Amino acid sequence: MPYKWPNSYLDSLLLSVFTGMFGFDRFYLGYYGIGLLKVSTSGGFFIDQLVVIILIAYQIVRTADGFYYITAYYGAVFEIIRRDNETYRVSKNDL
Repeated sequence: MPYKWPNSYLDSLLLSVFTGMFGFDRFYLGYYGIGLLKVSTSGGFFIDQLVVIILIAYQIVRTADGFYYITAYYGAVFEIIRRDNETYRVSKNDL
């Protein structure tokens, strides 16, 4: 199996915003034919560039081989604490 370049969500979105008219976002995702079409039509007369920015932002357009993006997640972390008769809080005596 050939080496797969990891596609970052943020890289794809930034390429689409800043160089989408040249098709670099589609080349990055592996859609070479659509990338050439975007180069020759200046991003589908800038309409396709706007559509692809929205599609990448909502993660509808993925890589050509079907893999998902690599996303950095810095969200909230939940810790489930369960209590029953065997687990309880023991108070410490002051020394």
